[in-house]
Amino acid sequence: MSDDKVTIKELQEKVVQFRAARKWNRNPKDMAITISVESNELLELFQFNKWQETNVDAEIKKELADVLIGCLEFASERHIDISEAVHEKLQHLEKKFPLETFKDGGASEEYHRIRKHYRQPKPE
Repeated sequence: MSDDKVTIKELQEKVVQFRAARKWNRNPKDMAITISVESNELLELFQFNKWQETNVDAEIKKELADVLIGCLEFASERHIDISEAVHEKLQHLEKKFPLETFKDGGASEEYHRIRKHYRQPKPE
């Protein structure tokens, strides 16, 4: 199996079948917690520069798979079309971080200004 031969939907169906066969009926809160825990296990591999060790790629691959499995499971439970969600988010990010400002990879001050602006509470 490879990315260019398997759809997101096919992966999602495999995750759902795996869960159903084991009668794992988790609620959205538990699924969100699982995604966070697995993300932190991935992050832990980068603590103390462990990611620079020669055999860490296999561990990174496993933890990344755990994160993605959690996301696929969660999206299925909440009836979220992942392709649509990613597309919509990228459209939002294109407006938030315009290419003409960030095309050279720099603009660190502008990035932080924009982030601060978007995190401020909106008046009701």
